[in-house]
Amino acid sequence: MSEHEQKFIKEYCRKMMVSICYQVAKDGEYSPIEEPYFSTMLSIGFLTKREPHLPTAKGWKVATAFLKR
Repeated sequence: MSEHEQKFIKEYCRKMMVSICYQVAKDGEYSPIEEPYFSTMLSIGFLTKREPHLPTAKGWKVATAFLKR
């Protein structure tokens, strides 16, 4: 994967965190996430490593910051 592709995936993960956090706040769970976004979110620390992979404090913070833009 090129550097630009990796950069895009990371930025898109930030955008996806808004909908994931919304779904978790509303229903307590979220829809399945496609690869490579899911593994990227885990490696960056946006989601917990243990099941059910809920958003971490960092994930909530990223989603909130994205909304403020």
